[in-house]
Amino acid sequence: MVQNMVIIVGLGNPGREYDNTRHNVGFQVLEKLAAKENISVLEKRHKAIIGKGAIAGEKCILAKPQTYMNLSGESVRELVSFYKVDEKAELIVISDDVSLEPGQIRIRKKGSAGGHNGLKNIIANLGHDTFIRVKMGVGEKPAGWNLADYVLGRFSPKDREAVDEAADRAADAICMIIAEGPDAAMNRYNGSPKDGRNAPKGKNAVNKGVAQTDERDAAAESMESAKGKNAAEGSASEGRESCSDSSGGFAGKLYRLFSGNPH
Repeated sequence: MVQNMVIIVGLGNPGREYDNTRHNVGFQVLEKLAAKENISVLEKRHKAIIGKGAIAGEKCILAKPQTYMNLSGESVRELVSFYKVDEKAELIVISDDVSLEPGQIRIRKKGSAGGHNGLKNIIANLGHDTFIRVKMGVGEKPAGWNLADYVLGRFSPKDREAVDEAADRAADAICMIIAEGPDAAMNRYNGSPKDGRNAPKGKNAVNKGVAQTDERDAAAESMESAKGKNAAEGSASEGRESCSDSSGGFAGKLYRLFSGNPH
């Protein structure tokens, strides 16, 4: 099968009141990528704001769903259906992840929603969990905090700096996914930020190198789902050159909720 389109979706909530919140880091990374690749993301289609361009020689659609987090899958389903892409290889989703520390990135090729309502709705709409995702660490919720309040809150100055730097690395990682495939990007970016990798550490560790497991994600999903389907849940790397001039590689390898709850 000849691949001719990659859809890159950054998750978040629309509206200025949600700008720069933890739950909106998907939007942030998408905006970084758009600026890096000179892609204008302004067109309103498929329940999203989208932009069209090319990255690493591949046609791409960049999209920010406007459905609010819990209904993100409605926009994703429209996008993959309209552009007739193979979402198992041609869809990249960027989300926040509370199991990773601020500044960490984790790339995966499949897996559970891990308690993240946006990913959960995408999986429900696609009917499977096999699609590339780039997870951005936002830090674990402090004891006694409500998870919805936490993911809809903003970063401390220190964490903001770490996340801003990680967003740049995530944009580079997406370029590598497209140019060289997800395995190459996982090898480079799922490690320590010091050398372009993001090493897990302490109790927030969720993988060693590129070895990935679903135990923690499954446990988080089970625990958080008990809080109700409308709860806000956050599931929840070097080189600065643009990938626009790279060639091939990926081809062939690859609410607010209407009840008033935005997560």
